Amino acid sequence: MYLDLPGRVHNTKLATTKPLQPLFEALSNSFHAIEDAADGPSEIKVVVERDSSKPALYEDGHESSPVSAFTVIDTGIGFDSKNWKSFNTSDSTYKQARGGKGVGRFIWLKAFDTVEVTSSYPEDGTWKRRRFDFTLSADGVENDRMDDAPKTKRETRVKLIGLKEEYQKHCPKGVSIIGERIVEHFLSYFFFDQCPHLTLVDGDESLDLNEVFREIFGSATETKPFTVKKRKFELRHLRIYSSRERRDHRIHLCAYGREVDSERITKLIREVPTARLQDEQDKEFVYLGYVSGGYLDEHVNSERTGFLFPERDTDLEFPDVISKESLLGATTGELELYLKPYLEPLREEKMERIEDFVHTKAPQYRPILKHKPEALADISPEIRAEADLDRELRRIQFVIEEELRETQDKLLTADLEKMEDFEEYFRQYIEFLEKENDVGKSNLAQYIAHRKAVINALEKFLGFTDSGKYYREEVIHRFICPLRTTSDDLGFEEHNLWLIDDRLAFHEYLASDLPLKKMDILETDDRDRPDLVVFNRSHAFAPDDRRPFSSVVLIEFKRPERTDYTSDENPIQQVYGYISKIRDAKAKDRQGQTIRVQEKTPFYVYVACTLTPSIERYAKDFGLTITPDGQGYFGFNANHQAYVEIIDYRKLVEDAKSRNRALFEKLNLR
Repeated sequence: MYLDLPGRVHNTKLATTKPLQPLFEALSNSFHAIEDAADGPSEIKVVVERDSSKPALYEDGHESSPVSAFTVIDTGIGFDSKNWKSFNTSDSTYKQARGGKGVGRFIWLKAFDTVEVTSSYPEDGTWKRRRFDFTLSADGVENDRMDDAPKTKRETRVKLIGLKEEYQKHCPKGVSIIGERIVEHFLSYFFFDQCPHLTLVDGDESLDLNEVFREIFGSATETKPFTVKKRKFELRHLRIYSSRERRDHRIHLCAYGREVDSERITKLIREVPTARLQDEQDKEFVYLGYVSGGYLDEHVNSERTGFLFPERDTDLEFPDVISKESLLGATTGELELYLKPYLEPLREEKMERIEDFVHTKAPQYRPILKHKPEALADISPEIRAEADLDRELRRIQFVIEEELRETQDKLLTADLEKMEDFEEYFRQYIEFLEKENDVGKSNLAQYIAHRKAVINALEKFLGFTDSGKYYREEVIHRFICPLRTTSDDLGFEEHNLWLIDDRLAFHEYLASDLPLKKMDILETDDRDRPDLVVFNRSHAFAPDDRRPFSSVVLIEFKRPERTDYTSDENPIQQVYGYISKIRDAKAKDRQGQTIRVQEKTPFYVYVACTLTPSIERYAKDFGLTITPDGQGYFGFNANHQAYVEIIDYRKLVEDAKSRNRALFEKLNLR
């Protein structure tokens, strides 16, 4: 397969704000090379070269010219046959187990013009020296040559030459800042005694990076021993204050002084935020923990890329074996003790937020606060959106309800005659009844909270739209009951007919925005389309499949604040027409049997609208009486056997509030 190197480098992503990433890739190779060498000196040197032709800039306490090149020198295994083959293989998997992706050398050429490599190493009993250039050419590798090494010392030099201007302007100038960035990036190596000796050289200035690590992080570390199944471990706590890199709070499992595996602490303790924590002086830091011990050294694989012990306790075959699950569980206990002072303010703030949400907007979750407050620890302190908080509380509520079902099954199937401790059974039963009662109350509270939200939303719909116009009657209609549906399409909670009358929720048949001819319960060809028709069956009569309807309800909606009614659009005359046509039609029950809408079957008519002068004139013309509060009209038409009520939308909302006010106040809903 042919590799188009210029195209591959072009497609490689490297932000101009990360100019040190190519250096980090070269250093990562040096760390791996020293590990692979396994013996001899372990030293890495980074040499900084500058472009003196460009003006010096003031940074880090003194003036410095822009960086033009880095040279990384190490005493590692070198470019032997295996490493040479891997280098010449695009996206090599040779270092995949150690986290290598085989693309680091492409990043070199993304930021630098060329790379010069010289490597001396022993192979097959002789010392060799390989030299080559890595450039943005068709072949990539140029001037490759191999000869005998003049001296028997492992040494590999990787020189990154010609830092491109777009990266150069973002590259740190001061040597101390470059040194800090290197230390912060490779913390897991610096943390242990086996770390190679690293030196950063910039002209006459030289920095011992191992000493830099001790100066910056030495005072922020603390070591705590702990045991798991009588095996000793150590947990080293590290707080990083100055890191310029985006880091997660993590726990690292280490063997022989090197990180092997790691986990985000947010997976172990959900109360730990992804953002930085704050110490006693309100300084922000990132937490890192490093676990080491003889057990980990004994069970690391030969490549030091993983551990040879079970992941979970369920996989254990021998009692003295420690699983990763057990080790992380014990580590989590130590973490919680160490992080407690930093998490406590977050916990208190989170609990205040949850309690305020429950008491003011979601009272259905009160049983959680009473019966399962410990489950709130699983809610991240960073969850602030009410929708996300509701989702988390709903998850906990489901767990409570599942536990109650299991407890109920256990209590109801218990053999009382064989029970030895009846007092304990009775105590459990009383506790179950208390929880069951609280959960039942919470479900009722949820429905009441839903009603409060519906009323608040209806008030909004009765106001102006964003364009300055009032919403059309279809919007109000749809809000109270979906359009073009029947009772066969709707569940109990899928409509809000209770806004008009709670009794409307219980009916024989409902039709919303359908022509009379399309109503399954009627036989007629009439195309008139009432907004809402509700047929009620009588339950007071003796059983009779052909008993008449006990009543019929008609509801008509008009656009809020409408004033342009014509005589043909008189809503009272309109509903009287519907009554006549429904009485003339044949009605059928659910089995298709013909029944009668009798002459004496009462109709209840509601016209929801804004009480404008034209509506008031129609009401008076039809002999309706104004209500005591002046927000509507009512009356009875004997010819149609119809009780008629004209309701102003404001009265509709206020009446709904009044009917539910006691419930809202009981739940402290504002």
